[in-house]
Amino acid sequence: MALQGSLADIAFPDVIQLVTVSGKTGVFTLNSEGAEGKIYLKDGQITDARVGSLRGEYAVYEMAMWQRGQFIFTPSVESDQVTVTKSNTSLMMEAARRLDEWRVLQRK
Repeated sequence: MALQGSLADIAFPDVIQLVTVSGKTGVFTLNSEGAEGKIYLKDGQITDARVGSLRGEYAVYEMAMWQRGQFIFTPSVESDQVTVTKSNTSLMMEAARRLDEWRVLQRK
């Protein structure tokens, strides 16, 4: 059974937290304004991410900025690479910090 929804209804960090707590393995496919990204998890921990030419944590940070679009979680899909070694909590905290900075810069 796949989990899917809209980033406008469920914020990206909330979606990641839900899968982290449940310890799922699989892939999130996110689509926003013509861009597609993938975030792979193993036992609830992000292990790989890619969007465009970005890989690893920078890809996670890019997708964390997306406020519109769709996501779908497909269970039991694993990446053959590990490009993310930080904890999900560290990733989400850094993503939140970057989003705050982006909002401040956008106002100026």
